[in-house]
Amino acid sequence: MLMLLLVSSLEAGDWSRSDSAREAVVMGALYVDWAQTREIQAHPERWEEMNGMIGHQPGQVNRYFLASALCHAGIAYLLPERERKVWQYVTIGLEAGCIGNNYSISVRVSF
Repeated sequence: MLMLLLVSSLEAGDWSRSDSAREAVVMGALYVDWAQTREIQAHPERWEEMNGMIGHQPGQVNRYFLASALCHAGIAYLLPERERKVWQYVTIGLEAGCIGNNYSISVRVSF
């Protein structure tokens, strides 16, 4: 109920094109991280997943990244403009670090 009240209290002008662009970058980064994680899970003889929250089964990986994407977008929508921007940029930085680390240990994905 509290969530519904918070969402209903937002005005349409609170979310900008810049917010949408940053959130699209977040979603793209989550997608690449998800694909790399599935690659890691498919080759346990080569790599080990370091995030203990993800689990070891493909279904767990899929649920984790779906929940991450939904929660991130929901939190971003609820935050005031300044905090939303910080939330999005911090996530982009963290995801870039994960993607870069995976790439450095030769985790590749094809789209």
